[in-house]
Amino acid sequence: MASAPRKILFINPNSSESITANLVPLIPPAPGFDLEFYTGPAGAAPAQIDSLTTGIQSAAACYSDLCARGKLDPAAGISGYVVGCYSDHQLVGMLREHFAAAAAVAAPGAPAVVPVVGIFQASVVQALALGRRFAILTTARAWEEMLDAAVYNFLGAATRDHAYVGTYSTGLGVLEIHALDHDEVVARLVACAERAVARGATALVLGCAGLSGLDTAIKQAVGRHIVVIDSVVAGIEVAKGLVASDF
Repeated sequence: MASAPRKILFINPNSSESITANLVPLIPPAPGFDLEFYTGPAGAAPAQIDSLTTGIQSAAACYSDLCARGKLDPAAGISGYVVGCYSDHQLVGMLREHFAAAAAVAAPGAPAVVPVVGIFQASVVQALALGRRFAILTTARAWEEMLDAAVYNFLGAATRDHAYVGTYSTGLGVLEIHALDHDEVVARLVACAERAVARGATALVLGCAGLSGLDTAIKQAVGRHIVVIDSVVAGIEVAKGLVASDF
């Protein structure tokens, strides 16, 4: 008898349902897994995350809402979580802390580890695992400094300086990505990609959930020798691997 599919919850921590809706058809079915999507609560979570403040607001709003809706309870049947904001997002640490505390008092036989994956960390790990020097392509210019700091915090100075070529922004907000003409968005991303490749990047990471699905267009522009990593797909793939490992 086949075992039941394992459930992974993908969390869009902003309150824009349109961003979540755009992601759903881009994620291919995964045998053995069910993928559920969650959007941050309207009125509490910001419509887009573009600063440290909105990141903290979204983390607090989503954590409270997930608890209230029972999405963190064992009865929800969720085996792993993916936080879909491309940043060193506070919700990743909050959920890990939550599940670590729950595991400390859980009954025998309960899972010792509930994987919580951020799409930022997952994409960087994939780039490093491929032995590539990577650059991040992102939206608003404010993210350049924030993602530089996030890479430093995640990798440390030595690895960062060896493997990281920088963050390159289109100057567009995440909501503008879906409002503008598709060709205009791709053109801006390609310009960023070409600058990154000229500086030595051999892997390009799409550093925003709103950019998911544009990897093929970027790869066609920069050439097959450059790896393009869709961070949403990276987060889900890493979560699937951790869930399947049954730590």
